Amino acid sequence: MAALPTRAPAQTADDTGSGTQQPMGGSRGHHGHRNKQQDTAAPAPAITLPKLQPDPRQRLDIGALFCDTEAELRQHQAAIMARMAGHETPEPAGCKIVQQMQAVSVLDRHGPARTQVRLRGQAEQVGWTDALIPDEQTGAR
Repeated sequence: MAALPTRAPAQTADDTGSGTQQPMGGSRGHHGHRNKQQDTAAPAPAITLPKLQPDPRQRLDIGALFCDTEAELRQHQAAIMARMAGHETPEPAGCKIVQQMQAVSVLDRHGPARTQVRLRGQAEQVGWTDALIPDEQTGAR
């Protein structure tokens, strides 16, 4: 009867003889040798991130209502109530829906649903809104 061949001992060092074994997919190519492409690869270009404006606490968000006068804001609120009761009522001409976030300064408050504000930025304008805007110091609405 013939003897079975013996198994060769497991290799514990890589081909460079350093005594450590590199994991598959590491920084070395096939058989532990570096690829020339890895040695000469250019660094990735830096990514330039846009400068973000701070998010103001006192602001009108997209979809908020802004009216030129308190009377127009009251007309808008009355129109909403009339529509809820099933009546057709036109919107006042001086009210518009905010299309982009707008920083504001609160000038006066007449209850939680009527606040006089000054739009801050390029087109500073004073008007009225029904948006809930927190107090700048306390954060209360």
